[in-house]
Amino acid sequence: MIEQFQRAQGGCRNSTKDFLHHLEQTFYQTAYYVTERQQDAMDATQKALVYVYRHLKEIQVSDIEEKQQVWEQKVIVQACFDLSKQRSKVVSMLPHLTRDNLVKKLPGNVSFVASLKRAIYELPERPRFILVLRYIQNLTIQEIAEVLGIPVESVKKQLYRARKQLQEWLSDYQEGGLFQWQIHKS
Repeated sequence: MIEQFQRAQGGCRNSTKDFLHHLEQTFYQTAYYVTERQQDAMDATQKALVYVYRHLKEIQVSDIEEKQQVWEQKVIVQACFDLSKQRSKVVSMLPHLTRDNLVKKLPGNVSFVASLKRAIYELPERPRFILVLRYIQNLTIQEIAEVLGIPVESVKKQLYRARKQLQEWLSDYQEGGLFQWQIHKS
C-alpha cells in the first residue's frame, strides 16, 4: 500500500486509481455503519475520496506508514461529520423514530438486529461514531481518541454512556426476551 501511495504521489494514474479504490472499501464500510443510509454512506465516501485525491501531494507517507487504519478513519469520520452538518440543515419529511418504537418492530431474530441497529442510530453522533470505530472497525480507545481529536478519557466516558444507553433501550432482550443479550465491557 505504501509503495502504491508513493507512486500515486509521483503521478502514476494507475497507482492513484488503485490507492483510491483500496480506500473506497474501507471508507464505505465505516460510513455505512455511521450514517445508516446507503446513499449517505456513498456521499461520505465520495467526499473522503475527493479530499484524498485533492490533497494527495500533501499527505505525509509517515501518516500512512505508522497508523494506516487511524489515518483512514480520520479521513472518513471527518467526511461523515461534514455530511451530517450539511444534512442537519435539511428538514426531513419522514416522521422521526423514537425509543418507543425501537423494540417492537419485527418478530424473531430480525427484531433484535433491527432494534440494535435502530438504537445505535438513535444515539447522538459522537457516541455513535465511537461505537462504530470501537466495535466495527476494532480501533483501540487511544486510536479512537486520535481519530476524533479528543482526550482518551472522553472516549471512555462516551463509550460507557453509549453502551449504558443501548443497554437501557434494549432491556427487553435482557429481561427474558428472545435473546438474553447484554452489552459486554471490553
